[in-house]
Amino acid sequence: MKLKVTLRNQVKVFNFFFLLMGLGLISSLYFIYTGVDPAPMVFFLFILLLIQLVFHIKYLAENLGKAIEITSEGIRFISPQTDLFFLKEDVKNIKLVKPAVLDKGGWQLAGFQSYYYAKVSFKTNQYIIITNLMNPKLEDVFDEFGYSYYREKGFGWF
Repeated sequence: MKLKVTLRNQVKVFNFFFLLMGLGLISSLYFIYTGVDPAPMVFFLFILLLIQLVFHIKYLAENLGKAIEITSEGIRFISPQTDLFFLKEDVKNIKLVKPAVLDKGGWQLAGFQSYYYAKVSFKTNQYIIITNLMNPKLEDVFDEFGYSYYREKGFGWF
């Protein structure tokens, strides 16, 4: 399976933020209609947007222009500078860092909680970062090809 950053995957990550902005717009219009100042809420939403943009730019910088092919034989990392292939046996470990709110039944409170990544470490002491901008269901990709991983709950900041 070939993984790369796509517009579709980026929009999926921004889904919650779009919902939050829609609710914020409706609330602001209601506040203006009732004479309440919407500035504190607009400021709060602006701060949430800035945090999400920082996450998004960091994730884009990590994976934009790169492709990763995952098969049952191994993992190929392709970038403009290099083309590396690692056999499945060369994978030391895969650490999936994902916020707990993305679990079934979790309640997401901010858009930046949509970001998570996997760090694939190899026996050669090299590693690659695969973000959910490349595929929104990273754990399904690893399961499909028989790669074991361990999960750490936390914010997706690498």
